[in-house]
Formats: sequence, structure tokens, C-alpha cells
Amino acid sequence: MRDSTGVITAKLLAEKANPQADAVMGVAASSLALLDKQGMLHPYAPLNLDAIMANYRDKKKVPAWWGMDVWGATVCFNTVEAQKRNIPKPETGRTWRSRSTRARS
Repeated sequence: MRDSTGVITAKLLAEKANPQADAVMGVAASSLALLDKQGMLHPYAPLNLDAIMANYRDKKKVPAWWGMDVWGATVCFNTVEAQKRNIPKPETGRTWRSRSTRARS
């Protein structure tokens, strides 16, 4: 299954009593921590565990999860649609957050 972290996590949680997945890849560490807290992950230490940076893995000796990469989230601003709606371009994260909160109401 390929989908967003939220959809995949929700599906895995819904299947907790009858798991369908053999492996989980490409979801956020926060989702893996939640699945671990729910007792849904089996600890596993790959042979090269020491080569995986500590920030990319569970802190337990035999980790329940570990990662292979980190990527940043991106926020995009659609200038064409903003111009149609007379919405000024946010200049800082603070203005972005205040405008995005108002946009949802």
C-alpha cells in the first residue's frame, strides 16, 4: 500500500487485531513510535545497526524501528491562486501560521 503517513498509520491501527503488513516503510518516526507503543512492532537489529545514526532509530538496544533517511516537509505558496483571492505572500513562518489558521475557518 502506498499512501500518506496518516492513512497508513490509521490502516495499521485498524488492522491491529489481524495485521496484514509484513513491513512498514516510508512513514514518520512519530507513527513508528505510536505503533511501537501499541505493541505492534517486533524489535530487530540489523547487522549494521551501529552505522545507523542514533537520531534515525529507536533508543532501545534492539530497536523496534529504525530509519534510513530523513526528509523535510515543504510548504508551498500558490501565487496564482493567492493573487486571485488577494492574499499577500507570507514573509515569515509566523505570518504563514496566522493566515493558515484563519483560512480553515
